[in-house]
Amino acid sequence: MKKFTLIFLFLGSLLACDSLQAQQLTFDKLEADFGSIAKGKVIEVPFIFTNNDTRAIIVGQVQTSCGCTATQWTRTPIAPGASGELRITYDTGLKDQTGAQTKVVIVIYNYADASPESSREEKIVLRGTVEQ
Repeated sequence: MKKFTLIFLFLGSLLACDSLQAQQLTFDKLEADFGSIAKGKVIEVPFIFTNNDTRAIIVGQVQTSCGCTATQWTRTPIAPGASGELRITYDTGLKDQTGAQTKVVIVIYNYADASPESSREEKIVLRGTVEQ
């Protein structure tokens, strides 16, 4: 009986871990290098994301690390197997920034019908060099 109980608990914990692995939103890339660009230029980099889950997922919020970085993204629920887009725009003329640059964007997503407490995050990095 003890063995049966232990096996049952073990299998239950595996199922619980499997449900924690859900909410799979995958990106075509998590990092983009824009190379070297002249100060004052604006660049825009698209990122495609795909819902690899069995339930609809929605990107509820996108946070940037700098006021010189703006985002646009698909705001409607992404059906299972469907894709959406995140566009990151970096304006090198908004701040006095030259040299190596790294901009971080945090994508916060969740099931379309879930509470915010179960949200997940993905970090996107944009890097390159701004020349004078």
